[in-house]
Amino acid sequence: MYWSDNNLHSLAGRAVDWGRARERIPNASIFGTEITPNDVDQGALGDCYFLASCSAAAEFNSRFSRAFVTTTYPEEGIIVMRARVLGVEKTIAIDDYLPFYTWNKSLLYFAK
Repeated sequence: MYWSDNNLHSLAGRAVDWGRARERIPNASIFGTEITPNDVDQGALGDCYFLASCSAAAEFNSRFSRAFVTTTYPEEGIIVMRARVLGVEKTIAIDDYLPFYTWNKSLLYFAK
């Protein structure tokens, strides 16, 4: 999501600071206690199309959790999952380097 010519130091008109989720949210987990469609919260990123599909997939808790290769939150902060992109199964690695608002230190995008 981040590349050097991308100006992601300001999103939704607010200053943003990037950091590791594990360092900023000590009790962070991948799934919490269970996955539900109500866990999705839009936040300030323009990714409603993706979040809508995540919410729909969360209707089927076991199916959604099977998409994740990583089942615990590793120290390295890398989470691996499987997804279909244009009908082709892909393995996707996601890191926990996330945007936080500088004014209140809260996560810019989060699940409940």
